[in-house]
Amino acid sequence: MIKKKTVTGELEPMQVGDSKEFPAVMCMTVRSMASMLSFKWNRLYTTRTDRERRVVVVTRTA
Repeated sequence: MIKKKTVTGELEPMQVGDSKEFPAVMCMTVRSMASMLSFKWNRLYTTRTDRERRVVVVTRTA
């Protein structure tokens, strides 16, 4: 059985400067999770949308 990837599972191993892309349909979830996990793990994530490619990009900045 293939293990499903979660937003938390994708963001946790990120190092400072790493970026991950998520599909546009996950925009609200990704932004919310990045905000909550920043607080929980004492990290800083920034998000931006790329409308042309229809993705949300999350970058760990601290």
